[in-house]
Amino acid sequence: VSTQSTWGKSILFLFSQKMEDKPSFLQKFPFDLSDVTPLKQYEGTSTIMSFAYDPEYETILDYFRALLVKGEVSARVFELSSIVILRLCGNYNAWYIRKKCIEELKLDLISELEFIEDILPGNEKSYQLWEHRRYIIEKLGDYSKEFDFIAKVLTEDNKNYHAWSYRVWLVEAFNLRDEDLKRLELYFEEDPKNNSAWNHRHFLRQNQIKTAEDLHDELK
Repeated sequence: VSTQSTWGKSILFLFSQKMEDKPSFLQKFPFDLSDVTPLKQYEGTSTIMSFAYDPEYETILDYFRALLVKGEVSARVFELSSIVILRLCGNYNAWYIRKKCIEELKLDLISELEFIEDILPGNEKSYQLWEHRRYIIEKLGDYSKEFDFIAKVLTEDNKNYHAWSYRVWLVEAFNLRDEDLKRLELYFEEDPKNNSAWNHRHFLRQNQIKTAEDLHDELK
């Protein structure tokens, strides 16, 4: 198990706890932040449209914001991004700096897929999560587990737009139309009225039906 993966697992555990007497963010975070001056979102009196964050999350964002402004790319920034994403999966800045850390620190991509799996429950419709997974798979060049991953998501919601859109990208990126046509039959067996599956079949077949015979076969 990589150090990166170990940090990630401990971070997810510590910051998913909801105990009244749980330790503070600074007590839980595995890196020293004593050299960082937290950067507040609002200076002075906040505006009428200010976001009301809980105190711990506000502290997390203040440190995260300071490190972003500083331009730091490090293990602690990477782990801090894990916490921000855990609290709000749609935080674009957290995913951006996370990708930058992966690139510059040459972090383990398999561990990053594990991170995505860990935070997936409740975030199955996060644009940022799906885009990040696409980025990781592109770097790995290995799609072998992706249909199983998509199937896991579609088991919970067989019309999840993000999962089907990701499937379209996967098929195009790795030239998997014929393979996916066979896999798709399962969804028609489960739910013949699944319009998402029918739309995907249309995508798969749209450039394959070229003759009257092809059309006849498809109608059958």
